[in-house]
Amino acid sequence: MKGEEFIKDFSNMLMDVLNRIRLYGKNLPGAKVVENFMINVPQRFEAKISAIEESCNMTSLTIADFVSKLEAQEQRVSMRAIEASEGAFLVAHKGVKFNNSLKKAESSNKSKCVFPSTGGLNGNFPPCPIYLPMLNTSNDKCDSCQLGKSHRLPFSLDGVKRANMKLELVRFDLCGPMKTSFMNDNKYFVLFIDDLTRMCWVHFSKSKLNVLSTFKEFKIFVENQSNCKLKVLRTDNDGEYVSNEFNDFYRDSGIIHQLTIPRTPQQNGVCERRNQTVLEMARCTLFEKHLPKLFWAEAVATVVYLLNMLATKVVKHLRSKKVVVSRDVIFDEDSYWNWEKNDV
Repeated sequence: MKGEEFIKDFSNMLMDVLNRIRLYGKNLPGAKVVENFMINVPQRFEAKISAIEESCNMTSLTIADFVSKLEAQEQRVSMRAIEASEGAFLVAHKGVKFNNSLKKAESSNKSKCVFPSTGGLNGNFPPCPIYLPMLNTSNDKCDSCQLGKSHRLPFSLDGVKRANMKLELVRFDLCGPMKTSFMNDNKYFVLFIDDLTRMCWVHFSKSKLNVLSTFKEFKIFVENQSNCKLKVLRTDNDGEYVSNEFNDFYRDSGIIHQLTIPRTPQQNGVCERRNQTVLEMARCTLFEKHLPKLFWAEAVATVVYLLNMLATKVVKHLRSKKVVVSRDVIFDEDSYWNWEKNDV
């Protein structure tokens, strides 16, 4: 192989020779072909060949893989040579006087330099010799283009009413299944949100079939603790919320069941967004303390507890400028449990 010859040209010539040898009934092993190729390559590929011999199994290395590795090295060297020549070209033009037309473009108000005349980030580049004309932009928007490119109409929040009493409107959603089950085979969690106070309750379930029993337990608990009656329940249109058992329970309890339009999660956006927040915070908690995914339910319960303790901008009437200090507790946030040593 000649010193200035490309790898692709030499490999094509070598493959032609191999094909002629095969026509005469003699078949050379691939390792022998690769070895002969390595002997005939120029000295500029010595470093690459040494790296290939150290990192690859030469007995199983094919001629195609070997040629592709050399071509990649050749392309990288050529790209570096091009970049070096461009840098030398810019340096050679430093201080060159521009012609009269370029000076007119520089003094004209209708053109502007693309880059600042002070040079690059380090100030090592020469003044920019490229000037482009200023383009007149228009702020007018084409109504036809806007309508043609839109995927759906924006969701309107007009007429959305907030609850005025506790449990007047409760949002309800099921999240799951999780890839990893909890210790008692729970794969789902059910989130209830009061529309007035944004108070959250979380319950864990093994399957979707237990959603009705979970809702009955929640209803008895919150009504007993708040001395209020649950009036309206808002869910999506999934099958676990519109079963005959659920409808009979709604009718017997006097609860109005509001359903969202299919493929419109914005109508139950408070619960959907809270589900996303809970999942993201739970994942961050597990990653921060190096806990296995098995404890996802404990992380979700902790996150819901913290969200109930934090203030929210939506609940304005519950704000207070007072700071209540219950106890002085110091948290060690940097430590985590080492599962191999069973120690902190």
